[in-house]
Amino acid sequence: MEEIKRDSFIVYRSYWEGLKLMDKDVQCEVYNAIMEYGFTGNVPDLSPTAEGIFILMKPNIDVSLTRYKNGRKGGNISASKRTVSKVNTKQMTYDDEIKEMLENKQWNEPVCMQLKINSEEFKQRISEFSTHLKCTMDGVGHDSIGDAHRHFISWMHKKYPPQTTSEEPSQPDYTYNGGFGGQDV
Repeated sequence: MEEIKRDSFIVYRSYWEGLKLMDKDVQCEVYNAIMEYGFTGNVPDLSPTAEGIFILMKPNIDVSLTRYKNGRKGGNISASKRTVSKVNTKQMTYDDEIKEMLENKQWNEPVCMQLKINSEEFKQRISEFSTHLKCTMDGVGHDSIGDAHRHFISWMHKKYPPQTTSEEPSQPDYTYNGGFGGQDV
């Protein structure tokens, strides 16, 4: 690993809780290894027991180091820069969106279950949705396929509202007829 010099890194409580159960020699060896690795990036030679413990702690120190390096570069990209990169991606056409909806089984099977329709009905309604898009969207596609999915579900709920029955479900009869549950014969 490259030589790094920094003034701090994260040490978790779990390190201390685990190490206080070890012999003082192992504790000292692991504490020194944590400090050397955290501040310089170098892994010292360790006894087998200390090395085993250090191996368990090293991934957390590595994450801390990665965050430190990313922070020095300026951290995550700002939301405005992310939006710009989205704009530069090629937008799908209506036909591409419809094709994806029909072919994406991980999406359309749960949708059929949610809407209580079969696959043939789904295909028919996707076709109607395609016509709806072409008539109402003025040639402007969705920003993402996720937006197209949400638009389809919303359109389905408006176009085909769930059927509600006027009958109220019958209430169970809880009157006591004697006995200990079940029907007396």
